[in-house]
Amino acid sequence: KFMYLHGRKSFSASETDLENLRSNLQTGGLLLADAACGKPEFDRSFREFAAKLYPDQKLEVIPADDPLFSAKLNGGQA
Repeated sequence: KFMYLHGRKSFSASETDLENLRSNLQTGGLLLADAACGKPEFDRSFREFAAKLYPDQKLEVIPADDPLFSAKLNGGQA
């Protein structure tokens, strides 16, 4: 279950939306969020959204040495 959230402006989600997304993520789903052109309105809104989605956790930077960035997962080039 791949979900893509993309935008330039602020947005909001209902509690039902959050519950549905949380359920998808907890059962193996993946959410990719992208602030078009680095728009700060979307970025702020997404951070608020994430805090509501998982209030007991915080967004963190993925370390550069994480396997996600490894050569194995990126066509031979880290």
